[in-house]
Amino acid sequence: MNNQDVAVPRILCLSTNQEELYWQAVGIMEQVMLEKWKHVSALYSRKDYIPRTRVALINQRVIAGLIWRFARADRSFEIYSMAVSPELQRTGIGRRLIEDFEDYTRGCIQQGAEIDSLILDAQGDNWRFYNKLGFDFTQPRINPDAISGPIEMKKRLCAA
Repeated sequence: MNNQDVAVPRILCLSTNQEELYWQAVGIMEQVMLEKWKHVSALYSRKDYIPRTRVALINQRVIAGLIWRFARADRSFEIYSMAVSPELQRTGIGRRLIEDFEDYTRGCIQQGAEIDSLILDAQGDNWRFYNKLGFDFTQPRINPDAISGPIEMKKRLCAA
């Protein structure tokens, strides 16, 4: 499937009364990450993550999700988890979700939030995707292909 075959998703920031959409996003994360991260559902069972979740919807169906949290020590928003339904990966939906979250973060910066970057831990070869979106490795001279665990990446942001 390519970008032309996929409808443009609507990105939605969840509120506390949208728990059903939250659980749909968590289900996608479980499906995508099950082999690498078997304890994912236990981590997401906390309802306080609902307002820190963004979802991509097509025809009212959740097709992707992004959960974030504030990393105070780093002055960053941490992308805690992100996943796109397997059948829709490599269609631009993940890029759109990240770009939407970057816009949200820049808005927070404009309103005075003391945030200067986004951070995340890339799993497997996902570092290539994040690198294309402007994320850099936090450790200098890293060989990402030689690392079996997560790789911390960061993208500096400024107000738009």
